[in-house]
Amino acid sequence: GPDENPGTRFLSSTLYDGGPQFSPDGARIAFESNRGGSMEIWIAEADGRNAMPLTTTRGTLAGHARWSPDGSQIAYEARVDGQIEIFTISARGGRPVRITSDPANDTSPTSSADGTSIYFASHRDGPSRGYRTAADGTGAPQTVTETVSSGGYESPDGKYFYFARLGGASTAGIWRKPLEGGEEVRMTEAAVAWQNLSLAANGLYYLPGLRNIESTLYFFDFSTGKTRMVRSLPGAYFFGGFTVSPDRKRIILTRAERLDADLVVVDQFVGEGRGGRGR
Repeated sequence: GPDENPGTRFLSSTLYDGGPQFSPDGARIAFESNRGGSMEIWIAEADGRNAMPLTTTRGTLAGHARWSPDGSQIAYEARVDGQIEIFTISARGGRPVRITSDPANDTSPTSSADGTSIYFASHRDGPSRGYRTAADGTGAPQTVTETVSSGGYESPDGKYFYFARLGGASTAGIWRKPLEGGEEVRMTEAAVAWQNLSLAANGLYYLPGLRNIESTLYFFDFSTGKTRMVRSLPGAYFFGGFTVSPDRKRIILTRAERLDADLVVVDQFVGEGRGGRGR
C-alpha cells in the first residue's frame, strides 16, 4: 500500500535543500538551498530537473518561498539591515521588490487568494501577530490576528485566515480568523509549525509537532471543521516544510538524512484522507 512507500530522493546536494513549494499549476517547485554558497530561493521543474537560483541575495538567508495564485510572483523572507523582511520577485527572475521595512522581524509570507495582498507574521507591535499588506509594497500593513501567529494562509474563498499559533496546550494549534470581523476560533489542538502547513483547495495538510515533528500527515477540512489522518511518511525528522501537488498525487518534503537535508518525493500520495484519529 502507499503507506509503505519509502519516498524517492527528489532534490539532493551535499548542503541544504528545503522549504519546497509546488507552483499553482504543479509544473515547478520553489525551494531554499545553500548549494550555491549562500541561502537562496531556487526553482526547478516538477520532476526536479533544471534547478537554478532565482535570487542572488549573497548572505541574507533567503527562505520560505510562497507562490502567488497565478504563479507569476514568489514572496520570500530575507535578512537585511539587521532584521528579516518580506520581498517578492518574478518567477522568471529579476530584481526583488522589498515589501516590508520595519525594525522588527517580518516573516512567513503567503499570498491572499486574489493575489493582491501578502500576509506575514511580525513582532512590530509586541508578540508575533498576523499582518496583511499590499502585494506591491504600497500602503501600511494592517493587523489581522489579535492573538499570536507564526504564519498562515487565507482560505481560497477569501473569508478566513487560518494561522498557526504556538504556546501551551491550551493555545497551540491551527486557528481561524474571519476576515470580515469576528472572534478567532481554535480549530485543532495539535501544535504545528507554520512551515509544516500546506494549503489545498478545501483544507490544510499539516505535520504536528514543533521540535519533534511527527511522521504522520493530517488534513483539516474547511467545510467540516474536522481533521483526519492521511498517511504515515517516510523518515523521522521533517523540519524544513513540505508541499502537496495541486492534483494531490505527490508530496515533497524536507527530510534530514545527514547533518544537512534533501528533498524527497512520495508518489501514490493519498490526498483526501483515509480515516483514523483526529488531531
